[in-house]
Amino acid sequence: MFRDPIMEVVNRYMPLEQEVAEEPPTSVATLTTPTNIPDPAPTPVPAPSVTEAVSRPVFDPDQPKPPRADTPTPEELAALQPAMPVQRPEMPSQGLTEVPPKPMTPALQNSSEPSVPPSATMPTSREIKIEVTEEAKPAADALMRFLTAKDLKERLRYTLAVDAMKPLMERYYQAQPSGPIRVDAVGLVRLDPKPQVGGGAHAVFGVESRTWEYPVPVMLEETKDGFQVDWLSFVEFKDRLLEKFFESYQEGPARFHVGITRTHYFEDKVPNSDNKDAFRIGPAPPNPFLTTVFVEKDSQLGRELKDRIPWGAQVWAIVELEWVKLGTQQWVQLVGVPQLNWYSVPNEKKSKSGKATDLPNEVQRAVPVGR
Repeated sequence: MFRDPIMEVVNRYMPLEQEVAEEPPTSVATLTTPTNIPDPAPTPVPAPSVTEAVSRPVFDPDQPKPPRADTPTPEELAALQPAMPVQRPEMPSQGLTEVPPKPMTPALQNSSEPSVPPSATMPTSREIKIEVTEEAKPAADALMRFLTAKDLKERLRYTLAVDAMKPLMERYYQAQPSGPIRVDAVGLVRLDPKPQVGGGAHAVFGVESRTWEYPVPVMLEETKDGFQVDWLSFVEFKDRLLEKFFESYQEGPARFHVGITRTHYFEDKVPNSDNKDAFRIGPAPPNPFLTTVFVEKDSQLGRELKDRIPWGAQVWAIVELEWVKLGTQQWVQLVGVPQLNWYSVPNEKKSKSGKATDLPNEVQRAVPVGR
């Protein structure tokens, strides 16, 4: 009964060892453990299986198979229903109902302060910034009453030389609104208690408005009724009438308040330009509009202006302009200079010749006007 085990040992360690070693290990394994001989007493192979069975009983073949998780029955779902968050779909709506007391607006996106209705800010945005000296306050008050007049009748009360200006104003306000004139800033430019012309103190203010491209100078004179506004020059600068006059040809002369100085002309758009004096004119600064007008050198006006407006002098004057057309050429000529200042009140004093439009003897040098 021990022959096979003994022969197995002999075949391993006797002279047949080399032959056995050359065979693959699998062949030796096939010779071991005959089918009719039981295995030797304890071998290391079964031990691990026993240990594994003990440490993981769920895989023990001798134990029953663990139950599989089945789909819960309706009765089981009903039993678990109270514990589930049944109201979860309604939670977002509950959260949103707490926000509306302080809704998000464009003003709150960059600031934590509550937004102010637009109507509440309108008076602030229309406040007028006024910069005047204590001495000029009466003139500034008269200017503000002139600007805020509700109609033509009220504005006439604060207009200089109202008798002469009333017909012009009535014709003007037939096509223009006669109500308040909205401005944003008023600043004092000059206050002259004793001017060379006029009967009382003069004041000049620079008036700004968002609807105007440039500030407008407004002149006032003190009279027995207080300070009054030079309406004619104000409308001329505000509506930029000088620029409109040069846009296209039109019949008849027109008067304007301008700054005027002598200049050279080298183009050939005006015929016989060698026999003409050229003058550059423009409205009140800071409006930068400039253009050139002409006068015949041998004319009476041309000879007078040689002394009144010499080279290098800039004068604030009232001028009379008129379009001239010759064939395909057209230009604007200077036909009169009623006065070398901007005082719009008609001159009551007449010269020896009896003309009220004679040029004064003095030359008024340029003085900046406007802000």
